Amino acid sequence: MAFLFINHADDSLNKATYTTMDQEIDLCVQRVSSKKNTDLVLLNTFARNLNKETDLDSSLFEMKKESDFSSIQFIDMNHNVYSSKKDSKFSYNNLSDEYKDKIKNGFLGEQSTFKQKNKNYKLTYIVPVYGNENQIVGVLCADSSLKPYTDLMRKSISGGNLYITDFKDFYGIQKNLESNEVLAVIKNMNLSENVNGLIGVKGQEHGIVVKKIGIQGWYLCYVNSAKSLNYSMYVMSRTTNYVLMLFVIVVILLL
Repeated sequence: MAFLFINHADDSLNKATYTTMDQEIDLCVQRVSSKKNTDLVLLNTFARNLNKETDLDSSLFEMKKESDFSSIQFIDMNHNVYSSKKDSKFSYNNLSDEYKDKIKNGFLGEQSTFKQKNKNYKLTYIVPVYGNENQIVGVLCADSSLKPYTDLMRKSISGGNLYITDFKDFYGIQKNLESNEVLAVIKNMNLSENVNGLIGVKGQEHGIVVKKIGIQGWYLCYVNSAKSLNYSMYVMSRTTNYVLMLFVIVVILLL
C-alpha cells in the first residue's frame, strides 16, 4: 500500500507540473499573438498614412521614431527601396528568396510575419501599401528584435527552460542552471508538436511542452521540473515518500 501511495503521489505531482506548464505556455502564445497583431495594426496604420508625394525617407524615419521597430523600408512595384535608415545598405537584389517571396505576396495584397536569422533572430513584418485609387503601390517592411517578445514570455513562466525552435535551431529565452543538460536532451529527441509529457534530465523527471507560437515555422519548447515549478508540493511529496519508506523498513525489521 505504501508503494502504491508513493507511485500515486509521484503521478499526481507530475500531472500538476504538466498542467501548470501547459497553462503557462498557453499564456506565452496568447501574449506573442497579441504583440504580433498589435505590431501589424501599427504597420498598417503607417502604410495608410504613407503619402507617395511626400519625402518617403523622412516619413519612414518619423515612423521608426514612433515605434519599436528597428528599421522600416518601403519597396515600390519597381523594387526601388526607401529606408528609415539614411545609411542603409538594404537592397532588393540582396534579399533572401523567402524575403522576395513575401514581398511578391505583399504586392498581391497579403500581409505576413516571418523570422530571419543572421547574427541574431529577428522578425520581419510586411504589409501592402495602397495608393489613392486603392491600387497597391508597394509594400511596407519593418524589422523587430525578439526582445519585446522574450520579455513577455519570461513574465509568463515560472523559471525552467524556454526555447523558440524550428526543431533545428534553438533560441534560448529563459534558462536555468540545467540549461545545457536540457538542451542536450531535447536536441537528441525527435521533437514535434506532439511531444508533450516527461523527459529525464540528470536522473530527474522534467515536464516538456511543445506548441506553435503563431509565427510561421516557429514553436515554443518549454522544459521544467516539479522541484522548480512546485517546490512546496515537491518537498511535501518527497517528505511523505521518505516517511513511508522508513515506516516500511521499520515494519519489515519488526516482522
